Amino acid sequence: MGKKADGLERFKRETRQRLQQEMERIEGLKKGIERSTFSGDQEDVYGELTTTSDIHPADYGTETHFRELDLTIKQMIEEREKEIQRALSHLDHDQYGICEVCGQPIDPERLKARPDATLCIYHQRQKELSKPRYGYGDRGYGDADVSSVLGIEEEEEYEH
Repeated sequence: MGKKADGLERFKRETRQRLQQEMERIEGLKKGIERSTFSGDQEDVYGELTTTSDIHPADYGTETHFRELDLTIKQMIEEREKEIQRALSHLDHDQYGICEVCGQPIDPERLKARPDATLCIYHQRQKELSKPRYGYGDRGYGDADVSSVLGIEEEEEYEH
């Protein structure tokens, strides 16, 4: 094997190790959320010893808010887990470093920074811009062109 092939194999091995370490970290976070928030009813989880008539309605709202927040965090963790699993699958099938949308190589610097990346930076931006933008209307952004606000190039300027 030549130097280039050896370097590529080492990069893949190190990347797999980084992804597996991140997967272990994610599993720990997921277990922590499950154990602390979703392992019983509210009384079990929060240790309420009083009857429902002793609890102020605002306290119920606070507890519900925190459970909803934990649910959101759990969903984010699960999404991250899927991203890592997808990157590991790409490594297993010699597809690692290739954009899932356009089939072009993903910039090696991007892969170093985000070893779970399965999209080139252009298609990652497109994916993120297509997600619902909660809160923009509430903050006065209205229908502002997000691309111009973020300083992102127009599509026709991008070269594949």
